[in-house]
Amino acid sequence: MNSITVNEILKNNLFKKAEIVSGKGGLEKRVRWVHIMEVTDFSSLLDGQEMILTTGIGLSNNEVSPQEYLEQLIEKEISCICIELGTYVNEVDAKMIDLSNKFSLPIIIFKEEVKFVEITQSINSLLINRHYNNLKKLDSLSQQFQSFAAVPNGYVKVIKCLHDYVKFPTVYISTNNDILFFPELERKEWETHISKIQELNDHNTKSIDINFGNKRIVLKRIEILNQLWGTLAIIIPIEEPNELINLMLDRASMTISNQLLYNRFQEEKKLHEEQAWVNEIIHQNITDEATARAQLGTLNIDRNKINYFVFTLEGQVSKKNFDNFSSNNAYYHLALVLRNYFKQKGHYPFINQMKDSQFVAIILNSESSSINKTELLDIESFLEKNTNEFINYEYGISQIYHQLIEASNAYRETTQVIQTGRMLQNQEVNVSPFFSDLGAYQMLYNLKDNYDISEFVTEQLGPTFWKELNKNPYLYNTLREYLRCQCVKKDTAKQLYIARQTLYYRLEKIENYLGYKIKDNYQKRLGLELAILFADMLPMKK
Repeated sequence: MNSITVNEILKNNLFKKAEIVSGKGGLEKRVRWVHIMEVTDFSSLLDGQEMILTTGIGLSNNEVSPQEYLEQLIEKEISCICIELGTYVNEVDAKMIDLSNKFSLPIIIFKEEVKFVEITQSINSLLINRHYNNLKKLDSLSQQFQSFAAVPNGYVKVIKCLHDYVKFPTVYISTNNDILFFPELERKEWETHISKIQELNDHNTKSIDINFGNKRIVLKRIEILNQLWGTLAIIIPIEEPNELINLMLDRASMTISNQLLYNRFQEEKKLHEEQAWVNEIIHQNITDEATARAQLGTLNIDRNKINYFVFTLEGQVSKKNFDNFSSNNAYYHLALVLRNYFKQKGHYPFINQMKDSQFVAIILNSESSSINKTELLDIESFLEKNTNEFINYEYGISQIYHQLIEASNAYRETTQVIQTGRMLQNQEVNVSPFFSDLGAYQMLYNLKDNYDISEFVTEQLGPTFWKELNKNPYLYNTLREYLRCQCVKKDTAKQLYIARQTLYYRLEKIENYLGYKIKDNYQKRLGLELAILFADMLPMKK
C-alpha cells in the first residue's frame, strides 16, 4: 500500500527516543506523507493522513490556542503529530492531551533535538518505494488479467486471479444476478454482504467504499456505453487500506468490460448470421433443402434427420424500462434470453427479429419427432424472471416439421395461433400456444384466404337470427354455452347461472328462429357449432 501505520513508523531508529503522550488508540492510523509544519494557518496545506513534525513555534507565539490548533489538525484528518520539546514548547498542553485521547490522534514527543529532515527523508523515501513497488505489482497483475482476455470465460479467471492476489472475498454479480464468489466454500458466510452489494447495485455511483458490519465493501460498477453490465466487489477488514485494492478493481473491471464487450460483439455477429439465415428460410428465398441445411454444419446433429418447430413471440418494450434500455439493447437482450431458454431444454435455437416487436425462432428438436408441450409451458415464468423489458407478449408454437424449406408454413401456423388468441381475447376461451391444439380454428385462416366466414355464419344461423343475436347478446351466449355443454340443459343453466325455466324459454326462442331442434339434428348442430366458433372471431354488430 502507499501508506504505513504510525506504529510501523515508531519502529524506525529515528524514533528510538520518541514517547507517545496520548492518543494511543490511533496508532494503527495510516500515514501517506510526512510534513514539517511550523505555521498555524495550514488549511490549504494538508490533504489528510499526514504525520506532522513541529517544534511548536506557532504555539509559542500565541497565534492560536493549543486546543484550537489541535482541533484544526483533527478536522484535516491528520494521522499523528510529533512535537520537539525544549526550544519553543516545554510540555504538551493538558487540553491537547484530552482532545488527543478523545479523537485517538497520537501525540508523540521528542525530548531531545532531532533532525526533522532525516525523518522526512527516511519515511517519505519508504513511502515512495512502496508506491513504486505497488505500481510494479499492479502492472504485473494487469498483465495476468490481459492474458485471460482471449480465453473463453476469461472474466471468471480474472476474478479468481484478483481474489488469489488480495486474499479477501471477491464477488462478481451480473445484471442477470448471476453470482461468482471466491472463495467458493465460504460463500454462505458472506450472504448478507452479497445482499448488500446487490442493493448497492441500484446506485449510479461507479465506485463505492462503504462500511458494513465489521467489514468494508469496496465496489466497482462495470459499465459499457453508460449501461451497467455487472458489479465487482471485494470485502475487506475495516482497517485495511483500500488504495491499492481500488486500483486493482479498476484494472480488473476494465479487463472484464473489454471481454464482455468482445463477447457481445461475437454474440451479435452470430445473431446477425442467424437472423439472415432464418429470414431467408421463412421468406422462402432458399428453395433447396441441401442449401438450407448447410448452415447446420457446425452443429453436432444428424443433418439427415431434422426435426424442428417454429416459435414466434410478439411483444412491446415496457415504457417503464425504456429509459434504462435502448430498444435495440432490449430486443438483443430478449434474443439472448430466448436462446438461453431453448438451449436449457436441449434444443438448438436460430433466432431472427422479423419486426420491432416480433421474434421468430427455428428450434431444432433433434432428439424427438414430437414436441414435449409440458416442457415448454414454463416459458412465461422464465421470461418474467429473466427480462422485464417486455409487456403484453404473445407467442405461438408450430407443429414439428422435417424439411427446412417448409419453415414458412410453420411460421404461418405460429402467427395463426397469436391472431386466434387476439380475436378470442374478449371471449371466455383459453387459446393454447400450440397450433396442434387449435382444433377447428386451424381451418379459419385457410378459409379466410378464399372465403368470407361471415357468409358461412349468416348462412348457418339465418340472417334474421344473426341480426337478433347482435341485438340480444344474451341469446348468443346461451346458444354457445348450450353447445359447449353438449346440449345438456342442467349443465348449461349452471354455467350461465340462470334458472332452468329461463333457459327453456331462451332455447325455445332460439329454436323458433332456427326452425329445428338443436339436439335432434346432428348435421345441422355440427354446422351450428362451427358457425358459433367462427362467430367468436367476428365483431358483434351493434
